[in-house]
Amino acid sequence: MLVAILDQVFAQRPAQEWVKLLKEKGDFILTPVNSVADLPADPQVIANSYIVERDHPVIGRTKEVGLPVQFSKTPGSLRLPAPELGQDTEQVLTDIAGYTWEEVETLRRDEVI
Repeated sequence: MLVAILDQVFAQRPAQEWVKLLKEKGDFILTPVNSVADLPADPQVIANSYIVERDHPVIGRTKEVGLPVQFSKTPGSLRLPAPELGQDTEQVLTDIAGYTWEEVETLRRDEVI
């Protein structure tokens, strides 16, 4: 019953208004629950570089997922842009899957890849 009442009350204003009001009016510990679409603009996501802007050689300036973990003594970095669709297909087929170049050409000719 109480949940239904609170749902009706909270539905009357946007979430950000409630967050601001509750932080101003009392000693509440709260945070909104973000959707995936909210994450690129989330201050904590930005501060931790979980999403970073980079120059991509084909599509220009874009946002990418950054490193999910950070180490003070061995910091990581993004070295390469995300591959284009199919960019590494031949390398994966020959180096990992064990196909010969002739087999790759057959796959390409038959429009499998």
